[in-house]
Amino acid sequence: MNRMATHGLMALAGAALFLVLVADPAAPYEEAAVADGGSVKGKVVFNGPLPSKRKIVPTKDREVCGSGIREVDQITVGPDKGVQEAIVYLAKVDKGKAWPKPAKTPEVNNLKCDFVPHVQVIPPGDLVVVNSDPVLHNTKSFFDRTPVFNLALPNQGQRITRSIKRTGIMRIECDAHGWMLGWAYVADNPYYAITSKDGTFTITGQGQGADVDHGGAHEEVAGEAREGGRVMDHLQDERREIARALKTPGARPDPSLQITRRTFVHKSLLTAGVAAGAATFGWFPLINTVDLAWGQTAFKFAWVSDTHLYPKNVNTRFVEKAVRAMKEVQAMNPPADFLIFGGDLAQLGDPVELDLGNDILKEVKIRKVFIPGEHDWYLDMGKKWEALFGKQPWTFDHKGVRFVGLDTVSRAADYWTAKKMTPTERMGHMATLDGSVAGAWAGVGRDQLEWLNKTLSSWAKDRPVIVFTHNPLYEYYPPWNFWVRDWREVQEVLKPYKNVTNIHGHTHQVLYNEIGTMRSIGMLATSWPWPYAPDGVPALTKCHLRADPGDHFDGVGWAQLSVAAAGKVENEYMMWRKKDHILGEAQPDSGCGDNGNQILTPRLADREWVYPGSYK
Repeated sequence: MNRMATHGLMALAGAALFLVLVADPAAPYEEAAVADGGSVKGKVVFNGPLPSKRKIVPTKDREVCGSGIREVDQITVGPDKGVQEAIVYLAKVDKGKAWPKPAKTPEVNNLKCDFVPHVQVIPPGDLVVVNSDPVLHNTKSFFDRTPVFNLALPNQGQRITRSIKRTGIMRIECDAHGWMLGWAYVADNPYYAITSKDGTFTITGQGQGADVDHGGAHEEVAGEAREGGRVMDHLQDERREIARALKTPGARPDPSLQITRRTFVHKSLLTAGVAAGAATFGWFPLINTVDLAWGQTAFKFAWVSDTHLYPKNVNTRFVEKAVRAMKEVQAMNPPADFLIFGGDLAQLGDPVELDLGNDILKEVKIRKVFIPGEHDWYLDMGKKWEALFGKQPWTFDHKGVRFVGLDTVSRAADYWTAKKMTPTERMGHMATLDGSVAGAWAGVGRDQLEWLNKTLSSWAKDRPVIVFTHNPLYEYYPPWNFWVRDWREVQEVLKPYKNVTNIHGHTHQVLYNEIGTMRSIGMLATSWPWPYAPDGVPALTKCHLRADPGDHFDGVGWAQLSVAAAGKVENEYMMWRKKDHILGEAQPDSGCGDNGNQILTPRLADREWVYPGSYK
């Protein structure tokens, strides 16, 4: 046996990690006979002031989860300072005693809105996630910030098995009940123990002559898994696993949709007023169309979103661009059947901003439907928005297509009450792309998932469905909420339908992706273009050209969508710019060209994750 060392001591009794030192993974462990094996005995003692208790405020499912505020220890320490449920393990062991044979496959159980066991050690291999409660749990786990699994368990008694291949400290959470927290140490060798109530432990079967080094007090440092001398990208591994699960053999969206490079000046805009404006400023409006078809009926509709209006006395630039978009929609010839506004009409949810947007929208005389953005919502929690534009979700059928509008912005966990934020402070945290305090606010929510499932149940599986959302219905880049956190559950609902198109805003950029049988198209903003994220840009996306920061009409625009009787589906972007094309093929031209140069450092507030509230 190689020289062994005490790898570290880990106390897991709440949100705290104690005495952890993570080393690079060693070679795969090999079982071998151990002659005259010894043992390591000891006691984990906590010295110094204990961390404050973690406050839990159940905000939902109280008949199962309990009611009232309660406090739990972050580290359980006995009268003699012994630490209970600390995990002690030996590191850099590549050969030794056999793995213990468990009586059953390891489990983590959602029971009364807590994880049972709260702390455990498991070998690499299968882990069964169980829901023993009569309420939905959404159990997910991480190694540091790398996701391992994200599972919806809506039914009591439900069991889902996942294979855990990586070793190390795994944090377990529940999206539906934000206070739930558990831990598992996935061991790379069988030399480990969990301390008893008095903090004592024994590790048996140590090889003769091995040295034991005792680790000191350290913060947790995440090790890197390496394969073939390179660092493995576990996020990419997760995405590949998701793709395998969703993309069953032959599963992909109806192939009639194409993303083309063709751009053109739309003939309907060459009226006296609009053409004069374009000539004056040197803009060439480039139309964004999606030509969909069902049967023999052709029609058009328009998308505008992300105007981010300030009051006129603060910023007139965004106002000018919103007015221009509405005039161009109204000038469409033949007219569009309807306009969908895709959210973020306002910048800070101010009633003045929303009233201004409502007045600008009156330029368009055709039917209008609306979904909100987070900028519209979090000043007054959607009261003004719903007074002007109605409630979500909604659905209607039009010429053989079922249209659905979902709200993906209103279901943030309550990060403001415990901190006594004003509505303006709450809105301010939402109005930043990389804001950390608001957390993973984008989601569809179980109520809309149930509604969506019921709404589509009467629709033939081969007939087209178009789902409008503010956020994309897949995982693009969660730190910027370029996703919905429950997108896997959304895909489970949509998976039986063979011709689904998700059209979304929020990202302010050219985007295209396919997830299972759903295609997803990201739309331009009229306000400004966001940079492409450091990673996660879909492989099917052809990035738009770099935007000129000196031209505030560059990289922005709106969308016209057409349903053609010919059956061809085509997408083009209406971008206000001076170029004669919009897609950047070479890296110096592409908006994705700088992705590799973006190095993001999490802010301190990013680590402030467990809020008193929970997701809906």
